[in-house]
Amino acid sequence: MPPLNDGGLFMIASFLLLISAMCWWARSYHLAQQHKMGKHVAWAFAAAIWLFLVLGLFRPILMGSWSEMVPYGIFPHLDW
Repeated sequence: MPPLNDGGLFMIASFLLLISAMCWWARSYHLAQQHKMGKHVAWAFAAAIWLFLVLGLFRPILMGSWSEMVPYGIFPHLDW
């Protein structure tokens, strides 16, 4: 893990964002199950989480550089 000022805080924020998105997915799935509704929205959200994992975790690991991670925000994302 890099030092905090050289990308470490970005990685911590990414990890916390992933945890919050997965908790939100679990909540939406359980609410749909509790109300006897279709779970298609929860699975669509799971697909978006999978894309987030591929672009933000798996791709940088396979390429060997954390700089390949997609930045957050509109303008940094366009520069990427």
